[in-house]
Amino acid sequence: MLFFLSFFFALDQEKHFYYFMEWIYTFFLFHGVFLYYFILL
Repeated sequence: MLFFLSFFFALDQEKHFYYFMEWIYTFFLFHGVFLYYFILL
C-alpha cells in the first residue's frame, strides 16, 4: 500500500513538473516573440 502511494505521488510530481516546464516554455516563447518585434521596430 505504501509503495503504491509513493508511486502515485511520483507520477503526480512528474505531471506537475511537466506543466511547470510547459509554462516556462510558453513564457519564454511569448517574450522571445515580443523582444523580436521590439528589435524589428
